[in-house]
Formats: sequence, C-alpha cells, structure tokens
Amino acid sequence: MFVLLFKNKITAFVTFLINDFEKINNKSGGTAIETQYKHEIFFGAILISLVVISGIYIIFLAITNVELYSDLIKEDGLIEYGSAICWFLAAIILLFDMIKRITCNKNCAFHLLPSVVLMLFFIVCAGEEISWGQRLLGIKTPDILSKINIQNETNLHNIGSISLFSNLFFVLTLIFFLIIPILMKKHIQLKNYLCYYSFPIPNRYVTFIFLISLFIWLFIGIRFGTLGFHPFSFFPEKYYTQMDDEIFEFLAAYSFMAFSIMNSLKKSETSRHMND
Repeated sequence: MFVLLFKNKITAFVTFLINDFEKINNKSGGTAIETQYKHEIFFGAILISLVVISGIYIIFLAITNVELYSDLIKEDGLIEYGSAICWFLAAIILLFDMIKRITCNKNCAFHLLPSVVLMLFFIVCAGEEISWGQRLLGIKTPDILSKINIQNETNLHNIGSISLFSNLFFVLTLIFFLIIPILMKKHIQLKNYLCYYSFPIPNRYVTFIFLISLFIWLFIGIRFGTLGFHPFSFFPEKYYTQMDDEIFEFLAAYSFMAFSIMNSLKKSETSRHMND
C-alpha cells in the first residue's frame, strides 16, 4: 500500500514537471531568454584577474619552493582559511540577494528555493572546511567522531574514505560550472525552464574562472604526482601526498563566491520578461 502510494506521488510529480515545462516554454514562444547583468564585464574582469594572480603565485611556489608551498596549504593555513572565507562570503552574498528579491517581489518565495539550498550548501562547506571552528574554539573531538574520523576532527567529510567525498565534490563542481551551462546553451527549452524558476546558473565569466581553476589544479597535481586515482609525477625522486586537494577546494570555493557575486548583479528586467 505504501509503495503504491509513493509510486503514485512520484508519477504525479513527474507529470506536473512535464506539464509545467511545456507551459513555461509555450509562454516564451520558443525564444531563448537572455539574462542580463549590471557591470558584468567590470566585475568579471576583476574576479578573473584575482584567480589568475593567485594561480601564478601558487604555481610559482610549487615549482620553486616546496617548503613554502606546503606551509601555504597546511592545516589552519592561508589556503584553508581562504576557502572558508570564500564559502562564507558566497553564502552571505546569496542571502542578501534573496532578501533584495523578496523585497522587490513578494510572490517569489518558491522561486528562491534553489538559492536557499545552494546557500545552505555554502554554509556547510564553510563549516566543514574549518571543522566547525573546533580548533579556533579549542573544542575536543567527541569520542564517537574520533573513532571514525580519519583526521580526528569534528567534521563529516573526513569520516571513512576522504577520496569518496573529494571525488563526489569534484563531480558536483563539474556539473554546476560546466555541464549545466553547456546543456543550457544547447537546449533553449531547458534554459527557459531553469531561468523561470531562478535556478542558480553560472554565467560565462564564472565558467571561465572555474576553467582557470581546473588548469591550476591540474598543473599542481601533475607537478607533485597526486592527480586522480593513479598518482604520477614528472619528479619521480620525490612523491608528495595530497598536495593538490586544498588548492582545488580553495579554487572551487572562490568559483562559488564568484558565482554569488555575479548572480547578485542580475538585472530585474530579466525576471519581468520571463513572467510576461
């Protein structure tokens, strides 16, 4: 009985999505809705410049001074706290943007749901990055966690296999920054539907920032031989463990922060056109 009821609910929900998809695209008349941004080029150029400068510095240290590079990525180091700051800023910017949209349009609560989910994701990532302030506040790891947490920390991503969470996070970033924008570019109907419900979508500048980040991460991974499941290195006499993980986490956090900034610059004219 329960299984049948659940199946009926799922069927009804899928039917609703299909009908809603067709309804929204009929409204648009088959024309792609283009999202406009205020000062897009200016802020996009600044954000790209910052990631390029950071990348040059990181790569320079990785090549010339491994000791300084290791100090940069160490636990409670500059990169780790930089990641946490980027996550917190991404969440705060998204929150203020949602407040602004609610103030301008009292009927947009449901449309804010994707942004709320993303904001909560940012907060969790920020907390996990600094083990929820454990070392800052001098809190001892609970016994139940110390037994199963590989690094004896108060967080979830170090429970069991670290690589499982790392690879899952990597796949999620690829989907968000690359696959979704590519699908939207090729499928106008999908783009219109996601735009109608204010689905958080990276613009071209954010996607470019993530591509730069991928290049930096790939270079570091190859340099130290810690890339992927089968480590390899151009420097076989020295093998380094997990020298690229913190860098990718930082660059991913920066990419999400860049997304929040660019997302807050969306012009209101776009949403009015979508609702016509």
